[in-house]
Amino acid sequence: MTATLTNLLIPLGILPAIVSIYIMVGGYDGRFREKLVLFSFIGGMALGLLLYILTAYSFPSPYIDEIILYSLIYTFTEFLEKLAFLKLKFFNDNGLPIYGGSIGAGMAAIFAPVFIKELDFSLAAIMFAIVPIAIVFISTSTGIMVGAGIKRERKYFLYSFMISLLAWIFLIISMYDIRFFFLPMIMAIATYYLSLKRVLPLSMLKRAELRKML
Repeated sequence: MTATLTNLLIPLGILPAIVSIYIMVGGYDGRFREKLVLFSFIGGMALGLLLYILTAYSFPSPYIDEIILYSLIYTFTEFLEKLAFLKLKFFNDNGLPIYGGSIGAGMAAIFAPVFIKELDFSLAAIMFAIVPIAIVFISTSTGIMVGAGIKRERKYFLYSFMISLLAWIFLIISMYDIRFFFLPMIMAIATYYLSLKRVLPLSMLKRAELRKML
């Protein structure tokens, strides 16, 4: 797919990214700063340019060892970008996991359309048009986990890394064999649900609130 076509398809990443953020922040009024959510989203879009370049111009061939290698490179790059951005001192408040999710959504909004091969109305094209939605919700989820890892427990760093790695592997494989298309979709639903229901509620608690629960 040409870079020009990819640019035209970027809104297919931005729209689900906005939806994912809207769902994520629901119920947490007063626990985050709206300006930082917007800044995180815009910053994530800027960071997503690097992943856009990596995925658009250095895509692996359909061999499992190469797919795993490239997936590790993509995952490591994505993880470091999120971690470094969230380490900026003005993110040091209770909304850190939400800011992480916003960064993840912004990053995915830019690089997700790379996975759309063509524009037509075939079944394959329609399936690939849905892929950016899966990427956005997975990236939002892993961003929440990176934020939770900084604020709460480092185990979330490992969860974020492993989920991203598996997601990249599944996404790349599905690009070469449409029969595996369902894998990233299932993963997106599961990780986003668990992030919202398990990771985010605990990581958004203040220390005093957390102590009362224990």
